[in-house]
Amino acid sequence: MPNKKIKNKDINNIIGNVLIFFCLIVMIGGIIVSFILWLTTKNLISILPGFVGIPGLAFNIYLISREKTRKQE
Repeated sequence: MPNKKIKNKDINNIIGNVLIFFCLIVMIGGIIVSFILWLTTKNLISILPGFVGIPGLAFNIYLISREKTRKQE
């Protein structure tokens, strides 16, 4: 049975790393798209949704990494 528990921790660790990586890619993409949108429109209101979503993604990354480290202990 201990072997199955170790495999589950490895799978959970891999899934957590993939989720964190995916959230980072989405966050970087959101920053780039918001910046390009701001350059093309010169309107600060058009980039507001991008910059409101970025802290939400950062908070999700924090929660995922915190849960991942809690499960490792």
